[in-house]
Amino acid sequence: MKKFSNSKNSLTAIGILSISLITTSTYAINGTLPMIRSELNLTQAQVETLVTVPSFALALLVLFSSLISTKIGERLTVNIGVGIIGLTGIIPFLTENYP
Repeated sequence: MKKFSNSKNSLTAIGILSISLITTSTYAINGTLPMIRSELNLTQAQVETLVTVPSFALALLVLFSSLISTKIGERLTVNIGVGIIGLTGIIPFLTENYP
């Protein structure tokens, strides 16, 4: 296993692991989709969008991540990724209107 020589490298590694954990946790709600649908009176399509949209976004960002990382640098790419995920994670807390 590679040792990290300074705190910047370890913070980058922690950032990458944070992004990975958060993006894979999207699928944790799959078992509750029927309850979400009935509780919020949503259509099946609206409920499935809760999982589909993040999956498409993740696929696109994975495709372009090396290009983005080459252009602006790995550290800045990780920081922007953590910022975007943090911001989009806070939005549902601030709004009560799903559609």
